[in-house]
Amino acid sequence: MINSIVPIGCFAINHEAGSLIYRHNYEMLMDLSDDTLKASVDLCLTAALNTVTQFSYLLVEVNEGERKAQGVFDVLVP
Repeated sequence: MINSIVPIGCFAINHEAGSLIYRHNYEMLMDLSDDTLKASVDLCLTAALNTVTQFSYLLVEVNEGERKAQGVFDVLVP
């Protein structure tokens, strides 16, 4: 449900470990200059960090039983 709102990547729960996972991939060209590669990696990591920061607290609340899954959707889509 929340993954339909997340702009990039997706969240999942590892039930065996009881942990929240954020997955994100990024395709890069092989022939980028060092400066362009560094800028691309920085942009990708910043976008991933922003996504985790924006949504993870809600998922942690669900995982810990403090909020129902539907409650997350209600918060994000009024």
